[in-house]
Amino acid sequence: MKKRRYPGVSHYFDRHGKMRWRFRKAGFPARQLQHAPGTAGFEAEYKACLAGRMHRVTEERHKPGSV
Repeated sequence: MKKRRYPGVSHYFDRHGKMRWRFRKAGFPARQLQHAPGTAGFEAEYKACLAGRMHRVTEERHKPGSV
């Protein structure tokens, strides 16, 4: 099995055929990354995802009894 350079990052094609990148990890929503892999912007976004600075899905985001 080939080891990925960026674990948690995958790509998909949107309805217009453009390749998009996203980060997915347990406990986090799927986040679309704005920059392509290999760029400085991508590295910063990826590090932010790994550090958990993206929107984390927790009970704190919901009012008690609303879900």
